[in-house]
Amino acid sequence: EIKRVHLSFELIEKLRKHAFKLGLKVGISFFKVKDFKKNKKYIKNFDFLKIPSSEFYNIKLINEYKKTGKKIFISTGGNEGKKILSFINNLNGQNFVIFHCISNYPTLTGFQQLNFIKQLVSKTKFQIGYSSHDKDWEINLLAMNNGIKFIERHLTINKNENGLDDSSSSEEKNFSKLCFFANMYD
Repeated sequence: EIKRVHLSFELIEKLRKHAFKLGLKVGISFFKVKDFKKNKKYIKNFDFLKIPSSEFYNIKLINEYKKTGKKIFISTGGNEGKKILSFINNLNGQNFVIFHCISNYPTLTGFQQLNFIKQLVSKTKFQIGYSSHDKDWEINLLAMNNGIKFIERHLTINKNENGLDDSSSSEEKNFSKLCFFANMYD
């Protein structure tokens, strides 16, 4: 699956330029320090960097990201609440956004553990976001009510395709609705 959906950095750069023309902020994720260092020349073009859930405890990668001065999104999926709070409260720096995330894709309604967002808001010094891999995009409205400042939601052409994230993404119509509510809520 990873080989099938792999994008070259040349194509990623074309997509980034297109997104910038649309006024969107664009970020990128790495899973390994060596991949980050190998592609460091491209990093200046991105607005933020993201630590994927599987790399939540990868302090070496986090420290490499910190050297860029960019905003760093950290996804918490697949980790236990007390350990998440302990880890992020020991992070040095102010440029982090911590994303509550459930790593089951698509996340069925009722399994989001949205109350944990309130703990993140009240027990950490960082801004909080919600990484939505929900079957129903409307869950994001509930997350907004719990104090998040950022939403990560994937966009797809067709939710019924067989791509890795298609079933947990939004098609254009619902993505536009989500953006409308998010902009009106603030």
